[in-house]
Amino acid sequence: MLGSTNRPTLRDTGEIEATKNAGRLGLPIFVITYPSLHSDRRNVYLAWVTDWDDESQLFLISFSEPLYRAFSGYCLSDISPALVRCYVRRRYADGVAASTINKEIGLLSAAFTYANREWGWDITNPAAGCRQTEPEGRLRWLTKAEATGLLRAASHRDLRAPHLHDFIQLALNTGCRKGELLKLEWCRVDLQRDMLWLEGEHTKAGRRRGVPLNASSRAALLRRASFRAKHCPASPWVYCNKEGNRIKDVRRSFGTACKRAGLEDFRIHDLRNTFAACPFG
Repeated sequence: MLGSTNRPTLRDTGEIEATKNAGRLGLPIFVITYPSLHSDRRNVYLAWVTDWDDESQLFLISFSEPLYRAFSGYCLSDISPALVRCYVRRRYADGVAASTINKEIGLLSAAFTYANREWGWDITNPAAGCRQTEPEGRLRWLTKAEATGLLRAASHRDLRAPHLHDFIQLALNTGCRKGELLKLEWCRVDLQRDMLWLEGEHTKAGRRRGVPLNASSRAALLRRASFRAKHCPASPWVYCNKEGNRIKDVRRSFGTACKRAGLEDFRIHDLRNTFAACPFG
């Protein structure tokens, strides 16, 4: 429950509320508890996170909790730009990187924007203009020999991730992002035209685009199709387990494959960098 009917505060409601009703204000920014993720402790989430997939919800845990600890109990109208700048200074003092601070501030800004746009609230966004300058990001890509070694390591039976080799091969040959591949459905795979079709809802830029397939990426998809035909012919997902459920992440198996291949400081997104630097045919 909120303590006021006209001055919303960032307090623990004990339930997800995202509406105005019965003369009381729902919580426009932070809400708590998602038992299916972490039943042993209470986590802070944005009010609209219930519509996000598990991976996106996990992403929010690390970025929303510091905000909740800092601003819990404040009236929304009392969260000023000066208060946000003070938060930024404290985060720097804690040794937090500018990129992480920007994600946190961006989350706070998005929450105010959402409350104003979707619920008709009239609240000044205190996070506007608080973005920090980030150092130039790292750039890492694979040589052809390194890519071959990674694919070989991803095929190791002990890894127990039969999808990983095809995931890496498709990423190296299309430049698609991790989420674009893991959420890829067969209805958007056109093997007759050798194209993948990504709708705006599936892309980071929010724009529809077609991705051409070469022989290697086509071969990876054909192996996925054979897996599906054998184990789960009704599954809509390109990357799924034997029960037909979508594979939501590959970070652990990918990290293991990188270690086996002797690769250091290499991340999944670097597969996309590799495609841009030296696409494999």
